[in-house]
Amino acid sequence: MADYYHKTLGEARQAIVSAFTAFGQLTYTSATLAIVWTPGATANGGHFDVSGDVLFGSQYANGSYWAAEGKTGAALAIGRVSREVGLGIEARVEQLATIGAATALQLMTALADALDDALADVCDGSADTPVAIPTTLSGAGNPVIRRRITPWASTNDEGLAVTTVVVTNELPATSALSEPIVQAYLPNTQPIVQNIIQQGPRYDIDQAINGGGSIWSISSRQLTSE
Repeated sequence: MADYYHKTLGEARQAIVSAFTAFGQLTYTSATLAIVWTPGATANGGHFDVSGDVLFGSQYANGSYWAAEGKTGAALAIGRVSREVGLGIEARVEQLATIGAATALQLMTALADALDDALADVCDGSADTPVAIPTTLSGAGNPVIRRRITPWASTNDEGLAVTTVVVTNELPATSALSEPIVQAYLPNTQPIVQNIIQQGPRYDIDQAINGGGSIWSISSRQLTSE
């Protein structure tokens, strides 16, 4: 089984999701598909193990996806890790009707369980009860989006572990679904500008109006000069 080395949990997770999405069809068998988190404290950290047999083709996602920062007991801030780039990406797969084929729900559950195990291993937070939120679009007979959310919290921070799988062949139309499914966490990258006034403005009316020249006053009907 191949090894893939990454720096963050988000990068490792994104690599797994991309592997399932790139193949298009979910050809793993229901009885063998497994995604688990294996703790680790070495320089390579822990890793996600993806394994299973397929109905046809190659075992396209099998491998160990290492995360160097994902070390057991690292007590990483749950608020930071849960917002890492890659953790919000959704898998997009075609669910086969073949008997014995894994389902999108099974894939979503395996991904979500592995992520929760990883966060429990390396972060400073604790999890609340996961919530499953399937979404059926107008005109679709079955859920198009399989989603599970786990709330996490620490002493002074919080985060959401979100796992989403889009069932592409359940879409009621051929047009693309809005992305990202999970609303992205976008940091404010605009620089903070502080306008410091070193000297107060001058209140010389003549200078401000015409540089010290004469002013004709309508009310007094006379010229006023500096």
